[in-house]
Amino acid sequence: MKFHSNLLTLLLTLILALSLTVAAKAPAQQAIMVTFPAETSDGVVADARGALEKAGGVVTHEFQLIKGFAAKASKKAMGMLKAFEEDGAVVEGDEMVTTQD
Repeated sequence: MKFHSNLLTLLLTLILALSLTVAAKAPAQQAIMVTFPAETSDGVVADARGALEKAGGVVTHEFQLIKGFAAKASKKAMGMLKAFEEDGAVVEGDEMVTTQD
């Protein structure tokens, strides 16, 4: 019985250590919005989305009324979007906006 208890303790310790290691290696991501001027081609927006995803970002919503998308992205992924600023891309934090205080 003591053997099973020691084995269980060892397994739980290993699982905890592995989960902490994985969590420590995952880059911190923040919620962002990426928007483009209305005249921007759909191809440029698709290229920006692809660059973000290739750098590890995740698109969480595609806007319908304006050109752009919401995403979760690391600093590295946001850096990839700098190349799209010449196409008019605006990258900003995705925050709650209210009309009243």
